[in-house]
Amino acid sequence: LDPGFVPLHGTYRVDEELAGEDANEPTAKRLKTNKDGWNAASNVDNARDLAANVVPILPRDAKHLLLDIEGCTTAISFVKDTLFPFVLEHLDSYVNALQPTEYNSLAHALSQDLTPEQQANEEVDTKDCSSMVRFMVKNDLKLASLKSLQGQMWKFGYERGDLKGHVYSDVIHMMQWMQSHGVKIYIYSSGSVQAQKLLFGYSIHGNLCEFLDRHFDISTSGNKKQAASYVSICQDLNIPPSDQVFCSDAEAELEAAREAGVGHVVMTVRPGNAPLTAQGRKAYPQVFSLLQLCGL
Repeated sequence: LDPGFVPLHGTYRVDEELAGEDANEPTAKRLKTNKDGWNAASNVDNARDLAANVVPILPRDAKHLLLDIEGCTTAISFVKDTLFPFVLEHLDSYVNALQPTEYNSLAHALSQDLTPEQQANEEVDTKDCSSMVRFMVKNDLKLASLKSLQGQMWKFGYERGDLKGHVYSDVIHMMQWMQSHGVKIYIYSSGSVQAQKLLFGYSIHGNLCEFLDRHFDISTSGNKKQAASYVSICQDLNIPPSDQVFCSDAEAELEAAREAGVGHVVMTVRPGNAPLTAQGRKAYPQVFSLLQLCGL
């Protein structure tokens, strides 16, 4: 097979600088692409990472796939530009509607998750739930109490129809392929298990929870940047780490998984993800679409 052969029918892509007029051009139509963009759509900051790829196909005997959410199944911008603002917009009205015992319990949980230095910050009032939540969000603190509260508030938004979970279009087809081939899919995210189920249960592609076998978060399994967390997940699943495949956009998470003995770690490259470091580009195979795991 000649990979450079121009098809006689249908469509194919060609880089813009090569897309000149050609009297011998076949009936197949050339689709001009922008090499610096994602899927020929627009320029992105991590264009260099999208320029080349090593396609890792799921090992033939692999039956356990662990997925990150942000930057993997879902755009990072959805969390940053939709979910987080929703919480801040409705925060005061939500916490003020709590019963006194509920409010005090929430305040205690939030304050316990802050370090003494953070509690002493002038922006923080440990008796004011809104104050602590805004401080946590501003400083991008991934704390169990905050994630739990966010999950409760997002539930309200999803059920009212104010929120729809963003999931990349390739994900549902990947899920269907995995299900038909006996591969179990698990989710591991810093977002709470409740928040994970809401995102996939109320996604723009409908309810996808039927494709997911288990959910893990930092409260059930620990910090995603620590090897012990991946060992714990595999123990819960009663499988050796070597049987696990883990996909994430975060180099530190992939390194922790590799340290834990996870058999296959894969970097997901999506528009808007943090650019890969030189070391990360060499250390991990990368995919632009989760369908590449299926060999499609």
